[in-house]
Amino acid sequence: MLDAFKTDGSSPPKRPDLLISGGATVFLLFATSPAGEEWIEEHIPGDAQWFTGGVAVEHRYIRDVVAGAISDGLQVRRNATVAILHPQTPTEGSR
Repeated sequence: MLDAFKTDGSSPPKRPDLLISGGATVFLLFATSPAGEEWIEEHIPGDAQWFTGGVAVEHRYIRDVVAGAISDGLQVRRNATVAILHPQTPTEGSR
């Protein structure tokens, strides 16, 4: 197996705080770190719709949501398979 540290001396990419799945009319936003969870709690309305552990975001809002997260220092990545890899349910008292 190839070791990234031995090939170019750089560290592997940081795991994102938020993952985005979907497209067209609705995107799903998944928190994948404590910072991502905290950001969603602070910035996404409490009555937001959730699906397979991700918050549903209409296409007309996703750009602003991502821009806000990035400007707050979070790592955001788009991943089409995230809904399959992270079938989490909301925690008690949230969402």
